Amino acid sequence: MSEVIRARSSWKGQDLRGSRICADILGLPNKGGEVKYELDVEAINFVHNKYGIVQGAAPKIEAIVERVKQNKVANEDFLRSWLMIVVSTFLCSPTSLGISPRCYPALVDLSSVKKLNWCKFIVDQLQVAAKKMGKKNSVRGCLFVHVILYVDSLAVDNVEISPTKPRVAAWTRKLLDEKKRRLSEAISKVLSGVTDLLGGFIQDIAAAEYEPEPIMRRLKRRRATNTHATADEE
Repeated sequence: MSEVIRARSSWKGQDLRGSRICADILGLPNKGGEVKYELDVEAINFVHNKYGIVQGAAPKIEAIVERVKQNKVANEDFLRSWLMIVVSTFLCSPTSLGISPRCYPALVDLSSVKKLNWCKFIVDQLQVAAKKMGKKNSVRGCLFVHVILYVDSLAVDNVEISPTKPRVAAWTRKLLDEKKRRLSEAISKVLSGVTDLLGGFIQDIAAAEYEPEPIMRRLKRRRATNTHATADEE
């Protein structure tokens, strides 16, 4: 996975590495200070005091989403909560349903957030996750970047795509809706065929289950007839 992020980028026509690729794809800052993603006691205490966390457990992502919905004011609480969600669901998704306390240090001083190198942070975390692959059953990080790189690497014939964008940009809402319609039609045809086959199969099974009964009745009648005939002869 760490090798993919260093792969040649076909939309620029040159070798782009790491954070440069993320900047082209996501449009995030690619220069500035380091994003601290670590367990920091002071940062944890700061966030716990701000959010009234008493037990020490990290808040659930769902709870922070609800907090953002309830906040009708564009204040620091709204921005910090929103950034927690962005980091924990997109930039560096954890393997749990809670907000990772590791993101707290970067969000203490909100005025410095835009001065941080978020692209380098994404790449660094993907590389950390790559080293742990095979050791765990889950992978954290911004896997969306790899999805876009995968789409960009696909061979596409007879389609003109701007050389300044990832190929995924060619998928407009109109094209996506058309693709969904065709997929729905194809799936409907398959399911229709399966339904017909299943119906025929059930009928055959039902017929097989009920066939022995009349056969056995005929055999019993034949035996009874033979018995009567033998008795008459005697």
